[in-house]
Amino acid sequence: MSSDDGLPRSAPVSGGCWTRRTACGDVPLARVEAIVALDFPRWLSLFRLIRRSVARAIDSQPVCNGNRESFRHLLSRHSIIVWHFRSFDRKRRRIRAWETDPSGPTVIRLTSPNQVERLLATDHFKRHS
Repeated sequence: MSSDDGLPRSAPVSGGCWTRRTACGDVPLARVEAIVALDFPRWLSLFRLIRRSVARAIDSQPVCNGNRESFRHLLSRHSIIVWHFRSFDRKRRRIRAWETDPSGPTVIRLTSPNQVERLLATDHFKRHS
């Protein structure tokens, strides 16, 4: 089912505009019925990030817009690992603020990979995939 602008009304959707203040503004967030927020422990998030980044530095596959990870970049002050430390607490506060805002959409905060798997196994997600 689609809305007048062609956007799906009831399909699961994800998008960076929900988590950043960008040109998208608050429009996408105002239109959602629920936010599924991954709020994994820092150690798990960091472990996955390092594992993924090291693998990408080894295989030198393009990541985004033709960019490639390198060990030199991973050790720089502009690395995604440094960014993780700078942004993790801010993102966690944003998720918690969404969760406590009674005027906002429903927030489904998932704190473990098992919770994600259980949610994806529900009939709602199976119907829309």
